[in-house]
Amino acid sequence: GNQYDSVRFQNGYSEGDLTFSSCGGGGLVMAARASRIAIEVPFTLDGQSYTASAAINAAFNYTYLFPGNFGTWSIDDLNTGTHAPGGGWAFSFTPCP
Repeated sequence: GNQYDSVRFQNGYSEGDLTFSSCGGGGLVMAARASRIAIEVPFTLDGQSYTASAAINAAFNYTYLFPGNFGTWSIDDLNTGTHAPGGGWAFSFTPCP
């Protein structure tokens, strides 16, 4: 009879830490590492809404391919800054003109 929401990962783009553009040039492969990922599990108990927060502490490795002459990426490193839930990178993308 209970319905549960999904686990939430806060991995959306929030602020740019660095920018990479492949417009007019070649591509690039970059790697990132993380040692944790923050998660939230929303639930209801006795009619009240709650959120249980936790972190998965483990080694995570990410590889990103930025194709040549494709666009500009503003990158939010989710391991640094004020919004740091762990995990890889989040992006804001603009195609080449």
